[in-house]
Amino acid sequence: MRMKRWRCCAVVAGLAAAMAASAVPPKTERFLGTGRACYGALTITPGEMSWVTPFSRCEPVRFGIIEQGRGRTTYRMEQIASECRYQVVSLTHRTAEGPDMGWNAIGYPDELSYRQHKASGFSTNHPGTLACYVIRDPDPTGPLDW
Repeated sequence: MRMKRWRCCAVVAGLAAAMAASAVPPKTERFLGTGRACYGALTITPGEMSWVTPFSRCEPVRFGIIEQGRGRTTYRMEQIASECRYQVVSLTHRTAEGPDMGWNAIGYPDELSYRQHKASGFSTNHPGTLACYVIRDPDPTGPLDW
């Protein structure tokens, strides 16, 4: 009986650790924007994220994860400056395209806009959003070659 309880506790502790680890990216990731409106970089570290484009400057701030699963992770920046137009960023990946390609970032002005877009099944562009095809930087801690 004692051994069963021990195994059960070990399994629960392992699951809790795995869930906590999945809530925060384990390493720095940087995605480079493509196109005129998306040129820039989305950077996610274990503690902060930033997204700088020609029309929005979201400098590094703490973040939380709204949802994660099925090839999509949606982040909410905790504090944003007036130059930042997107408090919520949803990052998707089509794994068939490989680890560096097939990424999309959609910026939303707030969580309500994200929830409304999700309720529509992400079927159309939602007002006030910025949708960008981004490429994962294989060397996210190296210098940017602009």
